[in-house]
Amino acid sequence: MQLTRLAPLWSLIKRHPYLILFWVGITWLCSIEHMGMLSWVILPVVSVYACIRYASHLKNDVARKRAVLLMRLSLVSFTIAMLIQHHHDASAKEYRDMVVSALKEYEKTHGQLPASLDDIPTLASDGPRPHYLKYYRDKYGALLYYSSTFSHLNRMKYDFSNQTWKSVSD
Repeated sequence: MQLTRLAPLWSLIKRHPYLILFWVGITWLCSIEHMGMLSWVILPVVSVYACIRYASHLKNDVARKRAVLLMRLSLVSFTIAMLIQHHHDASAKEYRDMVVSALKEYEKTHGQLPASLDDIPTLASDGPRPHYLKYYRDKYGALLYYSSTFSHLNRMKYDFSNQTWKSVSD
Protein backbone atom coordinates (compact mmCIF):
# COMPACT_ATOMS: atom_id res chain seq x y z
CA MET A 1 0.00 0.00 0.00
CA GLN A 2 1.36 3.39 -0.90
CA LEU A 3 1.86 5.98 1.79
CA THR A 4 0.08 8.56 -0.36
CA ARG A 5 -3.14 6.58 0.07
CA LEU A 6 -2.86 6.96 3.86
CA ALA A 7 -2.39 10.73 3.71
CA PRO A 8 -6.15 11.54 3.68
CA LEU A 9 -6.67 9.23 6.65
CA TRP A 10 -3.81 10.84 8.57
CA SER A 11 -5.14 14.33 7.85
CA LEU A 12 -8.57 13.24 9.05
CA ILE A 13 -7.07 11.87 12.27
CA LYS A 14 -5.17 15.13 12.84
CA ARG A 15 -8.26 17.25 12.18
CA HIS A 16 -10.80 15.06 14.01
CA PRO A 17 -9.12 12.99 16.75
CA TYR A 18 -12.43 12.84 18.62
CA LEU A 19 -13.89 10.80 15.75
CA ILE A 20 -11.28 8.08 16.18
CA LEU A 21 -11.66 8.16 19.98
CA PHE A 22 -15.42 7.93 19.56
CA TRP A 23 -15.15 4.80 17.39
CA VAL A 24 -12.55 3.24 19.68
CA GLY A 25 -15.00 3.80 22.55
CA ILE A 26 -17.88 2.25 20.62
CA THR A 27 -15.71 -0.73 19.67
CA TRP A 28 -14.62 -1.18 23.28
CA LEU A 29 -18.20 -0.92 24.57
CA CYS A 30 -19.55 -3.42 22.03
CA SER A 31 -16.73 -5.87 22.71
CA ILE A 32 -17.37 -6.12 26.45
CA GLU A 33 -18.73 -9.50 27.43
CA HIS A 34 -22.58 -9.51 27.35
CA MET A 35 -22.70 -6.19 25.42
CA GLY A 36 -22.45 -7.56 21.86
CA MET A 37 -26.12 -6.90 21.18
CA LEU A 38 -25.37 -3.18 21.36
CA SER A 39 -23.38 -3.38 18.14
CA TRP A 40 -26.46 -4.68 16.32
CA VAL A 41 -28.23 -1.49 17.43
CA ILE A 42 -25.45 0.98 16.65
CA LEU A 43 -24.40 -0.36 13.23
CA PRO A 44 -27.79 0.03 11.47
CA VAL A 45 -28.30 3.53 12.86
CA VAL A 46 -24.84 4.67 11.73
CA SER A 47 -25.22 2.96 8.36
CA VAL A 48 -28.56 4.65 7.64
CA TYR A 49 -27.13 8.00 8.74
CA ALA A 50 -24.05 7.56 6.50
CA CYS A 51 -26.21 6.52 3.52
CA ILE A 52 -28.41 9.60 3.97
CA ARG A 53 -25.34 11.82 4.19
CA TYR A 54 -23.90 10.19 1.09
CA ALA A 55 -27.13 10.59 -0.89
CA SER A 56 -27.68 14.18 0.20
CA HIS A 57 -24.17 15.25 -0.83
CA LEU A 58 -23.84 13.64 -4.27
CA LYS A 59 -22.32 16.80 -5.75
CA ASN A 60 -19.98 17.51 -2.82
CA ASP A 61 -17.01 15.16 -3.16
CA VAL A 62 -15.56 15.91 0.32
CA ALA A 63 -18.82 15.24 2.15
CA ARG A 64 -19.35 12.05 0.15
CA LYS A 65 -15.88 10.81 1.10
CA ARG A 66 -16.61 11.54 4.76
CA ALA A 67 -19.81 9.49 4.55
CA VAL A 68 -17.90 6.60 3.00
CA LEU A 69 -15.26 6.90 5.73
CA LEU A 70 -18.00 6.80 8.36
CA MET A 71 -19.35 3.60 6.81
CA ARG A 72 -15.87 2.08 6.76
CA LEU A 73 -15.16 3.05 10.37
CA SER A 74 -18.45 1.56 11.52
CA LEU A 75 -17.80 -1.70 9.64
CA VAL A 76 -14.26 -1.98 11.01
CA SER A 77 -15.55 -1.27 14.51
CA PHE A 78 -18.33 -3.84 14.14
CA THR A 79 -15.90 -6.47 12.81
CA ILE A 80 -13.43 -5.96 15.66
CA ALA A 81 -16.21 -6.10 18.26
CA MET A 82 -17.64 -9.31 16.76
CA LEU A 83 -14.21 -10.97 16.70
CA ILE A 84 -13.74 -10.14 20.38
CA GLN A 85 -17.26 -11.41 21.12
CA HIS A 86 -16.39 -14.64 19.31
CA HIS A 87 -13.33 -14.99 21.56
CA HIS A 88 -15.50 -14.45 24.67
CA ASP A 89 -17.93 -17.10 23.43
CA ALA A 90 -15.16 -19.64 22.79
CA SER A 91 -13.66 -19.12 26.26
CA ALA A 92 -17.12 -19.42 27.87
CA LYS A 93 -17.77 -22.72 26.08
CA GLU A 94 -14.36 -24.00 27.14
CA TYR A 95 -15.06 -23.05 30.76
CA ARG A 96 -18.55 -24.58 30.79
CA ASP A 97 -17.24 -27.85 29.31
CA MET A 98 -14.51 -27.94 31.95
CA VAL A 99 -17.16 -27.49 34.67
CA VAL A 100 -19.33 -30.26 33.20
CA SER A 101 -16.39 -32.67 33.04
CA ALA A 102 -15.49 -31.84 36.67
CA LEU A 103 -19.12 -32.46 37.70
CA LYS A 104 -19.17 -35.81 35.88
CA GLU A 105 -15.90 -36.83 37.50
CA TYR A 106 -17.25 -35.86 40.94
CA GLU A 107 -20.45 -37.82 40.30
CA LYS A 108 -18.43 -40.83 39.20
CA THR A 109 -16.27 -40.83 42.34
CA HIS A 110 -18.90 -39.81 44.93
CA GLY A 111 -22.05 -41.32 43.44
CA GLN A 112 -23.96 -38.01 43.28
CA LEU A 113 -23.54 -34.45 42.10
CA PRO A 114 -22.09 -31.94 44.59
CA ALA A 115 -24.24 -29.53 46.58
CA SER A 116 -22.24 -26.63 45.15
CA LEU A 117 -19.33 -26.15 42.80
CA ASP A 118 -17.15 -25.16 45.75
CA ASP A 119 -17.22 -28.83 46.85
CA ILE A 120 -14.93 -29.58 43.90
CA PRO A 121 -11.41 -28.33 44.76
CA THR A 122 -10.52 -27.35 41.19
CA LEU A 123 -13.68 -25.23 40.90
CA ALA A 124 -13.64 -23.64 44.38
CA SER A 125 -13.99 -19.87 44.10
CA ASP A 126 -14.28 -16.89 46.43
CA GLY A 127 -16.12 -14.61 44.02
CA PRO A 128 -18.56 -14.80 41.16
CA ARG A 129 -17.86 -17.35 38.46
CA PRO A 130 -16.87 -16.33 34.96
CA HIS A 131 -19.61 -15.96 32.33
CA TYR A 132 -22.29 -15.83 35.05
CA LEU A 133 -22.19 -19.59 35.46
CA LYS A 134 -24.65 -20.77 38.13
CA TYR A 135 -25.06 -24.23 39.62
CA TYR A 136 -27.92 -25.31 41.90
CA ARG A 137 -28.77 -28.65 43.38
CA ASP A 138 -31.89 -29.39 45.39
CA LYS A 139 -34.25 -32.31 45.95
CA TYR A 140 -35.53 -32.05 42.36
CA GLY A 141 -32.11 -32.35 40.75
CA ALA A 142 -29.22 -30.24 39.56
CA LEU A 143 -29.31 -27.15 37.36
CA LEU A 144 -26.34 -25.63 35.55
CA TYR A 145 -26.82 -22.30 33.74
CA TYR A 146 -24.61 -19.76 32.07
CA SER A 147 -25.41 -16.60 30.14
CA SER A 148 -24.38 -16.26 26.55
CA THR A 149 -21.43 -13.93 26.23
CA PHE A 150 -23.19 -11.96 23.50
CA SER A 151 -26.22 -10.98 25.58
CA HIS A 152 -27.69 -11.69 29.01
CA LEU A 153 -31.00 -12.47 27.39
CA ASN A 154 -29.82 -15.82 26.06
CA ARG A 155 -29.00 -18.38 28.71
CA MET A 156 -27.89 -21.95 28.27
CA LYS A 157 -28.98 -24.79 30.55
CA TYR A 158 -27.23 -28.11 30.87
CA ASP A 159 -29.54 -31.13 30.72
CA PHE A 160 -27.89 -33.76 32.93
CA SER A 161 -30.11 -36.58 31.65
CA ASN A 162 -29.31 -36.00 27.95
CA GLN A 163 -25.87 -34.46 28.58
CA THR A 164 -26.56 -31.57 26.21
CA TRP A 165 -26.79 -27.79 26.43
CA LYS A 166 -30.15 -26.18 25.64
CA SER A 167 -31.02 -22.56 25.06
CA VAL A 168 -33.39 -21.09 27.65
CA SER A 169 -35.23 -17.87 26.87
CA ASP A 170 -36.38 -15.50 29.58
